[in-house]
Amino acid sequence: MKLIPKAQAQKSKEKKPKKRANLSRASAQEKRPDQISTSQRIASSLAAILTDEDLADVAAVYRDGLKATQRIWHENAWTDDKGRLRGKWVEVPDYKVRKSCADMIAAYKEGLPVQRQAILVQKFESMEQTRERVSQSPEMLKAIGNLQKGGVRVEAGGVVIDGEFTVQDD
Repeated sequence: MKLIPKAQAQKSKEKKPKKRANLSRASAQEKRPDQISTSQRIASSLAAILTDEDLADVAAVYRDGLKATQRIWHENAWTDDKGRLRGKWVEVPDYKVRKSCADMIAAYKEGLPVQRQAILVQKFESMEQTRERVSQSPEMLKAIGNLQKGGVRVEAGGVVIDGEFTVQDD
């Protein structure tokens, strides 16, 4: 099964098949400097310049984030000498920042929680069999429906899976 964004669907039809070069196993594993992605270059350069002191500073920032507060305007907080209601700034906990810092600390300390994924790795003989297997999985129906809403075409065996997918909760 291939997921193809609509914008790239037309481009992929016009591409010519690429010729494969015979590469030995060792040379296939090594990447030339021009083949390294930008994110890999950034990660390697950051790893080279960060020190243990920098990591301690990062940890301190996350710890400070657990005590984050924000200021909000509290209407009618007090009455002035003429009897008029006035507001004032009030410090309150910033739970959104606190939660994100706590989640990041937990992720570094304990690891990420288990994530469910639905992955199809088989090749099916016909489109009818594909539809039957997909229709048996509520999670897959939700995933395909969300992909189609986002403008991604779902293709299996060279045939685009179209249709309205709905999931009924029991």
